[in-house]
Amino acid sequence: MKTQYASIILLTPNFDQAIAEAWSKFDNLKSIEFLGYTRPLGNHAYNFQFDFHDEPIKPKSVNWLLETGTFEENLETIKEIITNQGMQYYICNNLPFNGNMSFETSKGISCQIQERGYSIYDRTPMFAYGSLQLIKRLQKSNLSVVTFCNFDQFKCSYYYPRFGCSLLQRNYAFIPFGELTRRKDWILSTIGKEGQVFIRPDDGFKTFTGQLVSAETWDKDIARCGFYDVPPECMCVVAEPRNILNEYRFVIGTDYPSDDYPQRIISGSCYKRNGFLVDNPNDEIEKHILEYVEAVLRETDYRPDPFWTLDICTTKNGDYQTCHVLEVGSMSCAGLYGCDLNKVFGSLSNYLEAEWLEMAEPKTAKPIAKDAFDEFIEKFRSKKIDICDWNWCVSRHSDKNYGAFIMGTGAEQCLASKWGFSSEQEIRELYNSLGVSNTSIIWI
Repeated sequence: MKTQYASIILLTPNFDQAIAEAWSKFDNLKSIEFLGYTRPLGNHAYNFQFDFHDEPIKPKSVNWLLETGTFEENLETIKEIITNQGMQYYICNNLPFNGNMSFETSKGISCQIQERGYSIYDRTPMFAYGSLQLIKRLQKSNLSVVTFCNFDQFKCSYYYPRFGCSLLQRNYAFIPFGELTRRKDWILSTIGKEGQVFIRPDDGFKTFTGQLVSAETWDKDIARCGFYDVPPECMCVVAEPRNILNEYRFVIGTDYPSDDYPQRIISGSCYKRNGFLVDNPNDEIEKHILEYVEAVLRETDYRPDPFWTLDICTTKNGDYQTCHVLEVGSMSCAGLYGCDLNKVFGSLSNYLEAEWLEMAEPKTAKPIAKDAFDEFIEKFRSKKIDICDWNWCVSRHSDKNYGAFIMGTGAEQCLASKWGFSSEQEIRELYNSLGVSNTSIIWI
């Protein structure tokens, strides 16, 4: 397999643009491999690095980053499933931030990875499964780790309108936490039932645990919520209390990385019956519950991530039980109870490999022509573009492979770039011929 190296300099971390520009560099190549990026100019530029291959490549497998101390009831089973499917897992502790994250591989090797700076893709998708705190931390890092946890779309204010009359909490209001005590009387008279209301945070990060608040113990109950240092502006859902019989968790996913592919139930489990946790939950679900979930998926366009969780509950309605949407959650940090873990992790693995291969395929859109660099050089020579409006950069891949980059000041992309120069001096002479002084040339 022949491999060609490419480097793309952008002023913003626009991965899709970097992929498109990288494809424009070579013809007759079949696949692309993202190696990672560096920040050579601090916050001023992103150096995306790729390898191109003359034949399709496949990911080695899917890796899994698992956190200890979060879902211990299923952790050993998950590790066994991952190993049996020929994949590798990494066990980590979500320790306080110190710039690194320590973890141990399934082969017993202790490692440490940087959270800032260079991030390795290594032809191996890695999926993270752990606590909300770990996932939030990973999303802020530069690590090439897949997380299915769209916090914005897990806000009640986002998904409530998309489920509407299917919701358990049909009668609700959004009120800032700092206003709950002042508006106590209005809340109880408008939303309350038998002197009680249900309160939970709007955000998907679960700032505090949702609970019933009673008129007689209102201040004490609110203070208990505030134990978590809830800021006064934290928006809360205040809803009419409901008596719940049973609760179910479903893993929802898709088979291919495209919005054209329908969402489906991957697996599900009943985790509460008559208000009590089920001792040994399994994936046996009543037919009418499954039919309800399928109907909900058909009727909504809600799709926060390729994989997510949907909680359903039942309430008593005379001699019958009625189904409702209780809440939604993240695949990366959801307890799976008695769900079929082989189905869940097998489906996730298949999807991640398909998504990786989709990214590796050539893109038809090539916004920058192969000779764009030379064309722009001619425009600078003919004074059609002012050299003062641009940054002139030099980079090196090897002793005889130097790159020239023309970058805009305040622009969102690299104007043009070209590798293949034999020396720094060759690039400097080219820039000097346009009127660019040596003091204006930047190393990246």
